[in-house]
Amino acid sequence: MPLSPQTSQDNITEQGRSFTSSINEPSLPNGNFIDFLIIPNDEIVHAFFEINLSGDGTVELFENPNVTVNGTVVVPLNMNFNSTNVSMVQTFDTPTIMATGTLLVERLLAGGTKKEAISVSVDNDIELILNKDNIYLLRLSNNSGGNSIAEIIFGFFSDL
Repeated sequence: MPLSPQTSQDNITEQGRSFTSSINEPSLPNGNFIDFLIIPNDEIVHAFFEINLSGDGTVELFENPNVTVNGTVVVPLNMNFNSTNVSMVQTFDTPTIMATGTLLVERLLAGGTKKEAISVSVDNDIELILNKDNIYLLRLSNNSGGNSIAEIIFGFFSDL
């Protein structure tokens, strides 16, 4: 459902409730992946993702992975640079995962292989509302036959 005029994305940004968090890998080897962990911390999260990869790959969103180490903190950036609001949602790069959890979304990235590889981008054209009581793992895998540039951009806002 589209945002109503009272809750437009501009309005949410003006209120200081719109954030972004991202990770990238300049040379992700073939057959490898990057993981991005999202912990809502009792916040209802309206999520949007953008994924970039220079070659073939897959992106998967899992719910409730078995995490032994959260990884490196990635501090979400408030999209209203005048706001002092800080996100309660936590995001992490390179968590240690024992089991991925329940697969919710999978998208294929058709960017070619080796010398024929091109850059490909995918974003979810729908808003996902993450459960405030669960944790999420976003995994981007490189299947291009060579090294690829990889990037995960997580945009979100929380309810008041």
